[in-house]
Amino acid sequence: MNERVTKQSSDRGAEGTIALGSYLLVLFVWWREIILGTISVAVGGGTLLLALQALLPQYESSVDVAIIPTRTNVAIDDRIRTGAPLRNQSRFHEAQARQAALVGLVHNGIVAGAVSERLRGQMEGGDLEEAELLIKIRATLVTHDQFSARGSKHSDLIRITAHADSPEEAANIANAWGEEFTRHVNML
Repeated sequence: MNERVTKQSSDRGAEGTIALGSYLLVLFVWWREIILGTISVAVGGGTLLLALQALLPQYESSVDVAIIPTRTNVAIDDRIRTGAPLRNQSRFHEAQARQAALVGLVHNGIVAGAVSERLRGQMEGGDLEEAELLIKIRATLVTHDQFSARGSKHSDLIRITAHADSPEEAANIANAWGEEFTRHVNML
């Protein structure tokens, strides 16, 4: 019993503080093993995660949404006009900026919330929250070479792709996302 009390008091410094020397000595002596063990656990966990993802099938479903620009040209009289014609280069940059902005709007919390509400009670694995839905969605501009031989310029189609564990879930998410995205953009 006296030995134990003596051992405990040797770890304590003056005024009840803990002397870290013995703990640091253990870290210093065993640093290689500690680092090697940590790396081994990280690599093993990563390998296990990749193996599970490879074994579990992932399905994807896509929906294409057309970008249709709307313009309003109002002429009150010959001196006052809105919607002045743009030069070709300005139209090109305006179209690119519009396309990029709309693709960026696909990953939107408002759309994710609407899709979550719309699919509530319909999903096999339970209801999906907005953050889970946002992870499952990818958006790209469809290029002409994906559907014709006219080159690789971007078209006015946004492809919204949903990834899920079942084909029905992927299709439900993609279709709901396309409709809710269209509704959201039309309200802007």
